[in-house]
Amino acid sequence: TATIGTGTISAGTTQLIIANINVRLGTYVYLTPISDSDNQVLYLKSKQEGVGFTVAINQPLTNDLQFNYWLIQTR
Repeated sequence: TATIGTGTISAGTTQLIIANINVRLGTYVYLTPISDSDNQVLYLKSKQEGVGFTVAINQPLTNDLQFNYWLIQTR
């Protein structure tokens, strides 16, 4: 099964927590920026089973960073 969604790391911050009860230990989280990332790498910082995951960049931006995510469950 798969779950999709969008998120925004606000200007001046470096991470966003996405609450999603569908996250499991074997869940793959694919991230795709859909706004200018100013050459920052968007990455999965952490995930908690049944709770959600945290997406981050290393340096805060002056603009919001929007992204798509796709959760794919493995068995």
